[in-house]
Amino acid sequence: MFIADPVLEVVEDLAERIQRSVAVDDAELNYLSHSTHRFGDEDQLRLRSISERQLIAPIREYVMSMNLEKVREPICIPATHDHGFDRDRLLVPIRSSHRLVGVIWIIHKATLSEEDHNACIQAAEHLSKLMSTSDDKIKEADFERVLHDLVSGSETSRHMATEALHSQDLFNSGRPVLAIATARGDSAELSAEERQGLRHAWADAEQRYRSQVFSATGRTHGFGLLELLPETSHDDVVRACESIRTQASAHLPDHCGALHWGVGAQREFEGVRFAYRESLSAIRIGIRQGRPLILWEDQPLDAFLDSAVPETIPAGQLPPLLRETIRTISPEILDTVSAYLDLAGGAARVSEKQHLHRATVYYRIKQFEKQSGLDLRSGRDRLLIHLWFQLRDRFED
Repeated sequence: MFIADPVLEVVEDLAERIQRSVAVDDAELNYLSHSTHRFGDEDQLRLRSISERQLIAPIREYVMSMNLEKVREPICIPATHDHGFDRDRLLVPIRSSHRLVGVIWIIHKATLSEEDHNACIQAAEHLSKLMSTSDDKIKEADFERVLHDLVSGSETSRHMATEALHSQDLFNSGRPVLAIATARGDSAELSAEERQGLRHAWADAEQRYRSQVFSATGRTHGFGLLELLPETSHDDVVRACESIRTQASAHLPDHCGALHWGVGAQREFEGVRFAYRESLSAIRIGIRQGRPLILWEDQPLDAFLDSAVPETIPAGQLPPLLRETIRTISPEILDTVSAYLDLAGGAARVSEKQHLHRATVYYRIKQFEKQSGLDLRSGRDRLLIHLWFQLRDRFED
């Protein structure tokens, strides 16, 4: 069968996949399209809506009272058993990034599987691209592009992005801006489902904080900019970030453990590109530490090392002492020396932390000095080996 209407093509494909009849309305619940009804699940309301090309007024008012503009996930619309509305409906919102553009209607049954549920969401995403107005598409694409230009390395691109935002009266209040980034801990690309879930989380943040919030999501990571009040405290920032992360987890319950979040320092708008880089640095720090959320300014040593030292260091570039000699020393001795340096040379605290006799701590330190040729009483030698401990996961053979 040749289907000239691309919306109808999506509708028919979804109906075939889930084995249920499907209908689509615009955001005002005006009829747009429906599938061939060959599943026997339609009620009188469905048949009447198709014949009259609109949802009858009492049912339309009932559905619109559910504040559809804020609906971002499929919801069940209970049947009223009036006007032929005898069967519950599953309403799947069709959204651009900024507004509701339509809804998918499915006669709801408890047997709808997770696979069917995901098929409905995928169809809504496809229909969003077809049903969004050209202005919606331009606006959505422009904001993604403008935000990327805003944090780019090109001064010209940053200037043009700033002008574009200010011309729309955006980010020109003089308030500080927070950059929050997220990426997978395994460095893999974000899946389509993850990108969509992150967009929903940022949309939720905009609703919750009533602030200027804009985000962009790419193949490897996403980031958002959140305008803050001048008196926003460190604890406020932590709560806001945890809230956004929680919202993302709600949209992505099976993916939340794979995502890491990084937060840059509060910056004036002119310094937002630095906040963006800080947020990406915080992600890398969090991955190394095994922590899902890191505030860059809370990790001064790791932040400094991340900015000053390459992500990978060829082992061949290291002095023989660091490349060969120290690697021959037993892990137990190295663990004790690392703790000794972290605890400012406090042997008693190392003994307590590692459950060792203090004499064992001193013995291991002496063995390390003997085998390495370093003197832990020397500030430079202590600095050298402490940096080695901090950076050893970056060495490449």
